[in-house]
Amino acid sequence: MAGTYENVLYERRGRIAYLTINRPQVLNALNRQTQADIEAAKQEFAQDLEAWVLIMTGAGDRAFCAGADLKEGAERDREGAGAPEQEIDLRYILPVWKPMIAAINGWAMGGGLAYAMQCDIRIASENARMGYPEVRVGIPGGPSDNWLLPRYVPVGEAMYMLLTAEPVDAQEAHRIGLVHQVVPQAELLSTAERIAQRIASNSPMAVRAVKQAVWVGLGLTFEQSMRLNHALALQVRNSEDAREARRAFNEKREPVFRGR
Repeated sequence: MAGTYENVLYERRGRIAYLTINRPQVLNALNRQTQADIEAAKQEFAQDLEAWVLIMTGAGDRAFCAGADLKEGAERDREGAGAPEQEIDLRYILPVWKPMIAAINGWAMGGGLAYAMQCDIRIASENARMGYPEVRVGIPGGPSDNWLLPRYVPVGEAMYMLLTAEPVDAQEAHRIGLVHQVVPQAELLSTAERIAQRIASNSPMAVRAVKQAVWVGLGLTFEQSMRLNHALALQVRNSEDAREARRAFNEKREPVFRGR
């Protein structure tokens, strides 16, 4: 199963979907069409009942995504269309409750790193470099950058990255908690696939409930978070998958989950 997009390759193999930013000639930089394609592919993944985990990466071995396409930005400036948009396009901030893994190959800068951080797990190749160069080109960065980064790494490390605009290498990203694991370039995709397969072996309803409980819970009081967890748990415990898990345990076999 595969979707057709101009600047993105999207396909599903079994329970795992693959989203590849496909502009290697410009280090997979983000122009408007590419952003629209990424969001459309993410929504295709979100709506596909057979897709349980997404792996996001970039074409080639030089970049996951180098960030904004500054050439397109300069052309818009010359055309007088460079002013910021007045309304936020909700497609770029609505969450996908299914798990997503970023396989970061090479450069992940600005908006490219923001897409990686919208994933739940990040695996980096040894040649990966990550950063936020926005202040160097005269902009403050987006809400995804300024909101997500301090939630993944210590605030001091986040401020250093955002204010200096200096990129960090893969090992430093691992040290501060920005990536989960660093592997040789040749092992990047297979490592992401092993993690995806491990996640896909679990109950998809329970996995999505955990993701929702964590991210929504970050903005709640403890009492509100407990209520949310209770509501989600009740929903999942009454599912067919939960009953299958109990049967499998009693029968000493692996459960066969169906996502319902």
